[in-house]
Amino acid sequence: MSTGLIDIMKQASLNAIENSKPCDLRYGTVNSVSPLTIQITPQFILPESLLIVPEQLTDHEVKVTISGYNWTTDNKSGGSGDAMFSSHNHSLSQSEQTLKIHGGLKVGDKVALLRQSGGQFYFVLDRI
Repeated sequence: MSTGLIDIMKQASLNAIENSKPCDLRYGTVNSVSPLTIQITPQFILPESLLIVPEQLTDHEVKVTISGYNWTTDNKSGGSGDAMFSSHNHSLSQSEQTLKIHGGLKVGDKVALLRQSGGQFYFVLDRI
């Protein structure tokens, strides 16, 4: 067998092994947030189009209902001495409310990523 054919067979075997891996753990650093890019090595930067980012790593809103607690606002007074401005607080509504979660990635964040088999997409697991 010629050396060229042996090298081709070795490379085909290595490619088959690499492509059979279901995933590959990588680490990176957020380079920019708009558009999102993550740097794996100085020469390898992932563009946003290859990244799958879970909701927990984004700024997002969630609906919550405050119930079962007798939560109130902080006790405040108006300071004028009039009875209508005396120290008081208010009950919080127990209806559904929207909360903004500020969980977005920031430049410099270190992240763990899983590379999809074949390297086409990278799932951002979490900050590390």
